[in-house]
Amino acid sequence: NPVPGFSHKMEGLEAEQTHEFTIEIPDDYQDDAIAGKEASFSVEIKDVKEKILPELDDEFAKGLPEEYESMEALRTEVEQGLNDEAENRSKRQYEDEVVTALLDATTMTLSPVMLDHEIEHIEEDQNRLFEQLNIRRDDYLQSIGTSYQEQRAQARTEAEQRIRRTFALNKLGELENIEVSEDDIDARVEELLAQDPESDDRRQQIEEQRESIERMLKYEKTISLLVTVAKEEAESSEQAESEDSAEQEGSENTDNDNEETTTTDGGDDTDDSQA
Repeated sequence: NPVPGFSHKMEGLEAEQTHEFTIEIPDDYQDDAIAGKEASFSVEIKDVKEKILPELDDEFAKGLPEEYESMEALRTEVEQGLNDEAENRSKRQYEDEVVTALLDATTMTLSPVMLDHEIEHIEEDQNRLFEQLNIRRDDYLQSIGTSYQEQRAQARTEAEQRIRRTFALNKLGELENIEVSEDDIDARVEELLAQDPESDDRRQQIEEQRESIERMLKYEKTISLLVTVAKEEAESSEQAESEDSAEQEGSENTDNDNEETTTTDGGDDTDDSQA
């Protein structure tokens, strides 16, 4: 899609014909050289194809690499996968909220040297990704309409969050005496190996990362502790509110009963006087 609206112009065009059309380029288009201008296109349609989707039936399910017994079995697994994904996403979101609350309550001064070092790590990760995708950083920045200075500022913000998160969780883990056993590490190693059981050198690669695995497990245990405490406090708060509400309702009912009794007594006195 060279420019916005190009794909829309292609809709309905016939094959083996040349078509010409113009498109108004938006003023805020990332390429200043053509932003706000009118672009003319001449395209030749070589062929028009339609993607024909298969019927979603038992034969389709059996033809998949997993070789499901039926379409119902496929639907069940897909549904379970979506539910698990939604549950994990909700769990991660809650964990992020809990950690954010911890960081909001934490005060720390970051070393400029440490911050610059973390920014360099982030940019190195980005460079490796660009190399894997075989794209230049400048081309990528132009495609998303961002300058290097803006991306550097974003990296700085991310670096600050990383450092604050790491220090806060490390300190909390230290205060709570959170430890990771060798059995914990071994169990995680086996989980990682199960993801790629056919790789011969996979075990050696993972074994060399035991320290990183230990740190990750410690973070996970610390976050798990935070989540547990947050849920307990939330439940305690809800229970207190419920008790206060019940107490208030009981007090209001007592007041109403007293008012009814007073009214009834007053009515009897009036009747006696008239008699």
